[in-house]
Amino acid sequence: MSLLRGKVDDTSPESAGEGVERIVRTTPTGEVPVVLTRDSANAGATIFQKESLVGTVVAVKASAGVMYGLQIVSSNGSAAFIQIFDLATGSVTLGTTEPGMQVRVAANTHVSVPIPAVGVEFGTAISIASTTAASGDTGSGAGIDVYIQYY
Repeated sequence: MSLLRGKVDDTSPESAGEGVERIVRTTPTGEVPVVLTRDSANAGATIFQKESLVGTVVAVKASAGVMYGLQIVSSNGSAAFIQIFDLATGSVTLGTTEPGMQVRVAANTHVSVPIPAVGVEFGTAISIASTTAASGDTGSGAGIDVYIQYY
């Protein structure tokens, strides 16, 4: 993946506003752009990137945090479910622990999940996994890439 950064021209029709930085990630061939924005109020936000997320629970942030952006790119031939937990990774048992948030991503597609401007708050931690079914315990195949903007 390549990473392009730059201030957005606030006079352009695609602008997200004054003081907004647009981060664009693309595949090596330039396909399936992933765009996360960060305004000056959220300038300290971190971008989490996990390529080939599968059924193992992965820590995005080991303590409380706020998620401001979520994008998923699938080059997998099957649908997958991204499960997001408000728990540390060791406290999650896939198929048993109910995720706080879930997103279905169709095969070979890109999903940008709308997040409210105030973000989605996680009081304990932010952990994620990719499975083949909603609240399931079987890991999806490789090819699910996840990008999360958080504090």
